[in-house]
Amino acid sequence: MIEYSKAIKILEKNIEYQKKTEEIHILDSYGYIIAEDIYSSISVPSFPKSAMDGYAVCSEDIINAEKEAPIKLKVTGKITAGDSHVLFGKKGQAVRIMTGGRIPDGFDCVVKQEDTDYGKDEVNVFTSLAPYSNYCKIGEDIQKGQLVIKKYTRIESSHIGVLASIGISYIKIIAPMKVSILCTGSELVNPGIKLGEAQIYNSCSYVIASKLKRAGIKIVNIENCDDDTESIKSRIKIFLEESDLIITTGGVSVGEKDLIPHVMKELGTVELFRKVNIKPGTPVTVNRYKEKLILSFSGNPFAAIVNFELFFWYTAAKFMNNDYFKPQKFDVILKNDIVKENNLKRFLRGFEENGKVFCDTTRQISSVLNEMLNCNCLVEQPEGKKLFSGEVVKCIKFRY
Repeated sequence: MIEYSKAIKILEKNIEYQKKTEEIHILDSYGYIIAEDIYSSISVPSFPKSAMDGYAVCSEDIINAEKEAPIKLKVTGKITAGDSHVLFGKKGQAVRIMTGGRIPDGFDCVVKQEDTDYGKDEVNVFTSLAPYSNYCKIGEDIQKGQLVIKKYTRIESSHIGVLASIGISYIKIIAPMKVSILCTGSELVNPGIKLGEAQIYNSCSYVIASKLKRAGIKIVNIENCDDDTESIKSRIKIFLEESDLIITTGGVSVGEKDLIPHVMKELGTVELFRKVNIKPGTPVTVNRYKEKLILSFSGNPFAAIVNFELFFWYTAAKFMNNDYFKPQKFDVILKNDIVKENNLKRFLRGFEENGKVFCDTTRQISSVLNEMLNCNCLVEQPEGKKLFSGEVVKCIKFRY
């Protein structure tokens, strides 16, 4: 048995960065990792633009304008957003302009229409303005040649908007991790199939798969498998050909049907660690086959989720070269006592809200999944330590 922190270091040391890239449309890019630095080929805006509806004027012409002593200017034209005709500004003149319209050369500010008499041929201006008031300069948003998004950034909605604003419709992304899931257990059947005697519905793969999908990770296989050495081995062989990483559940303890360690030996994998000082999910095992990892988790639903949250996201972060995927750890204040001591580091279901967390210590059975409905985090209880209400504790918030 090894320490949890040491297990994470071993994991990170044994997974390679993804080298493959894909080109996709920006509307499909949310959640993926960009594979190149993005520089803007244009300035945004590419022309001087009005920030509001009003009149484009020379600031010098209205330097003494007041409500009681307006300045009168000749209106020489009208510009709306998208107009391509060119007007030129001259002293003593004004141009009616709408928000987003191109400000004519020669004018250096825009008087909002509420500060005028809305004149058509002539307009009375009731206020003075400094140069470039209500005036969006060329490149005010983005300069031509500017680095707008760095390589290995995780794409979110704001990035997609910026990409669109500089005219980019397709980008290169780091090819998403491809994961296969194998749930071992002769008792397992999938939802939609009638249960036989002594059978249960598989839930582990569905929880894990839903989290993977939301993170932009591709699931290439998701299957159940009987507790049979040859069946498990044959499925893993196929998965190794098609996947970057394999997750198995069940078969990692010391029972007669806990076959994963035996299968790993027959496959010729390198065992990186087996058993970690955590509860639940102590027998978590990680093997490496060539450059690929096989993460083997407990078969109990909640224990499998704990294993997944504590270990998988570190592999995703290293593989995708982005720390976003690492577990979100933070300090919170405990709202109740946790007095049962453990000789292992324990992770309990908790519900965190406004910096405080509650753990129902009567509902922490590793085979029970239903209580996850009232849980949004894991609370860490150090080995051999009681925790009391009001203490600051470590918490891992579920991202997905």
